[in-house]
Amino acid sequence: MIINKKITDTQYAKTVDMKTQISQVVKYLINNRSILVPYQSLTSVYQYKPPVVTYMTTLFEQMVSTGYVDEFAPLYPVVSKTSNNTFDSLPDLLTLNNIVLDLKTAPGVDAINSYYEFKNKMLINLAGLLKITDRTTVISDANELHSMYIRGLLTRSYSVSDFWLNAPLCAYIIKCYCMVISGIIARNENLDWSEQLTIASILALYYAQKLSRSGENPTKPSLFFKCTFLGNYSQLNSIADRCAPLSQDGLTIPGVCELISELGPARLSRFNAGIFYRSCTFLGGTSNVDTTQIALEYPPYWTYMIINVLSGSKFGSLSNLMKQYKLDMEGKRFIAELKVSHLLFDNK
Repeated sequence: MIINKKITDTQYAKTVDMKTQISQVVKYLINNRSILVPYQSLTSVYQYKPPVVTYMTTLFEQMVSTGYVDEFAPLYPVVSKTSNNTFDSLPDLLTLNNIVLDLKTAPGVDAINSYYEFKNKMLINLAGLLKITDRTTVISDANELHSMYIRGLLTRSYSVSDFWLNAPLCAYIIKCYCMVISGIIARNENLDWSEQLTIASILALYYAQKLSRSGENPTKPSLFFKCTFLGNYSQLNSIADRCAPLSQDGLTIPGVCELISELGPARLSRFNAGIFYRSCTFLGGTSNVDTTQIALEYPPYWTYMIINVLSGSKFGSLSNLMKQYKLDMEGKRFIAELKVSHLLFDNK
């Protein structure tokens, strides 16, 4: 089974033709090399201490202390009155703050590799979050700035690793995913608890595959059997066997929906990917639709959404659903382990 670990492999990336947009970004960067945030301003950004400390802030400070921030090329496509710089029109992909463009893993970026300031870097556009003058650098929204870096950290470390995080961390991510998503489906389709657990088990198997080591048996990934909140070993093994004809080559969202239609109650016999996406698109709120669509099939983005909720952000109905299943309480231990995870910060 091949685990697609790049954001460009997601269905969202294919829908927006991200690969074509990346080639436009490469041309733009070559012609506009002075677009980077000045070094002195970056120093101010990395030393800034916000008045309210959140989990997102704590993780960002860990990025600074481990040097992970050096993996980024922060952009500032703003022309000051005292500067001689002029910039071409910004490519659409660089205007989307919710997209992490990683030049280390993105396809078709060979032309940029001869420019040291961009080679293997993650691009983030800080124009809307900073105001830079000759004397000062003012941060308008530290929480949003930190969250952009954390999203990049999660995306890079996942995409270059064989085994992203330890089993307890992965188990929590899987639990959040399968309980929240199955909760939405259960509410919409009026499922009882037993029926919801069947749906949750299918979703857990899907995300366990996404978080497994390469070479594991895709029909029975070891992380799936950490999901004892869904049932005992025998029960988990039984549903894994029933899913095997579709899961053996790696599950996708359409494959998950096919399993739901087959193993769920009869009234879900017509359940499909269209219904799935319509049910979940606004999980993160109207301002995070793109992030949510990516997160439904990409663990780094799902983890990013979880951290936002645990940091106190009102992330659509995700916040309430995590409280409903008491996932916010378990989240304290998750963050405590995540911020000292060598697997997270060593994978560059």
